[in-house]
Amino acid sequence: MFQQSTTILLDEAPQAILTVGVEVLLVDQTSFGGSTVADFLNLPFINVCCALMLNTEGCNMARFLICTISVTGHVSPALPIARKLVDHGHQVYWYTESEFQAKVESIGAHFIPAVDISPE
Repeated sequence: MFQQSTTILLDEAPQAILTVGVEVLLVDQTSFGGSTVADFLNLPFINVCCALMLNTEGCNMARFLICTISVTGHVSPALPIARKLVDHGHQVYWYTESEFQAKVESIGAHFIPAVDISPE
């Protein structure tokens, strides 16, 4: 599963990132390839495990892309982070599979569909 998701991330993410004008990558620690995409596009990269301290006072608003595999244990911890970013006026895009579209959109983030790679 990780090999497939990495291949898809490397193949599809750069164009999606360029299309929406993402300025910072915020990637789940198990989304291998996130730093490679960031280096390729010359973008700042933040690797997320479970928490990120946020202090947006006095900073410019940015566009973030969150990439997670389609597993509740990876999507759920990132939801409050994304909500906090949205609440502070940032544009948040989320690249994951369609089963999480409603959750992503419910916090105000923009859903970007990933190819379904879930094991049958």
